[in-house]
Amino acid sequence: LVDVIWIPHGAYAVRTIPGRDLATVVDGLGHVLLVDLKRIDERWGIAEDALFPTVASVLAKGIDTPDPRIVWRSQEPLASGTLAPVVDPDTGFVYVGKMLEKTNKGKFKPTVVLTVDGDKVTGVKYEFKKKGK
Repeated sequence: LVDVIWIPHGAYAVRTIPGRDLATVVDGLGHVLLVDLKRIDERWGIAEDALFPTVASVLAKGIDTPDPRIVWRSQEPLASGTLAPVVDPDTGFVYVGKMLEKTNKGKFKPTVVLTVDGDKVTGVKYEFKKKGK
């Protein structure tokens, strides 16, 4: 154990984002959290029976205080269960699946339009049309 990140409602699922010092977490209420992992290892220079410094400072403020390494929390619950969201590190798109539920309830039908010159992609455009149009 090298550190603890305090998440008030618990963590049900965690997934690191490839190529970034970030992870997505689903908390106990279904909110998606983005956690900064740059300051994850605080095990050096503390007593063997002491809490890690960041989590100790958070808990001193109360158990409902989130860890400062949680840099974003979704406004509403987006996920459930142990399936952690996938984040595209280049676009920031968050892909969430809900266990045992249909998740294709969107109002828009995204279409990706690629412009190709020979064997090279020269452009990418996203079009969002209302379903049925």
